[in-house]
Amino acid sequence: MGKYKKHTYRFVGTHPILKYGEYYTTKQYAEAIGMSVETIRNRFRRHTEITNVTLHPASTATGNRCETKTEVFSQKWLRKTIV
Repeated sequence: MGKYKKHTYRFVGTHPILKYGEYYTTKQYAEAIGMSVETIRNRFRRHTEITNVTLHPASTATGNRCETKTEVFSQKWLRKTIV
């Protein structure tokens, strides 16, 4: 065993791999949801129980939000500074 205590967090949500009420380490959570261990550690910092909201990815949005050619053209002119 190492000199550090393993931190475990209780899961209180629904997930195909994780079971309600069970305790898991950050490494087990990372493997179950496909995120890095560092991200999980930062996200769980002040939590004792983990819910579906805590496990949800932060953002899946892309940088380009304009959908049509008209929106792209309009956005190009809106970004220009007024002299």
